[in-house]
Amino acid sequence: MGKFLNNKGFTLIEMLIAVTIFSIGMLAVLNMFTVSFSASRSVRALNTATRFAQKMMENMLVNPKNTAAGFNSIINATNAEPGASVVSSANPIKVKWPDPINTDLKFDITIETKGKDIMNGVTLTQAEVRVEWMELNTPKMVNVISYLP
Repeated sequence: MGKFLNNKGFTLIEMLIAVTIFSIGMLAVLNMFTVSFSASRSVRALNTATRFAQKMMENMLVNPKNTAAGFNSIINATNAEPGASVVSSANPIKVKWPDPINTDLKFDITIETKGKDIMNGVTLTQAEVRVEWMELNTPKMVNVISYLP
């Protein structure tokens, strides 16, 4: 009986409890990786859409033709990705633009000029670039509005 009291080590119950606690901790860490990956993808899509909208708007600002017909050259000047296509060339212009890295992500870009406004004696045309995409079956959108001379 005395030799059982001097045994050093862990019992089977202690090992099962330790493995269970360790497993629960590892599941929490793995869940953090999944959430972080999803958030990273979402931020990347938002960043890409914002970049597209800003690039389109910048090209419109330097393009002297601020008519819908003149915007077709803007789409060509932005070095469209392979697979980019102009869906409608009237005002508003609609473009389908694939993401070069995430091939299952497609952006719908709408370029629209609206009525003219007079500010400080200068006639300006309101231009809007809207980029839309689907992310996890949820529609997302970035909108950039500016005034063109």
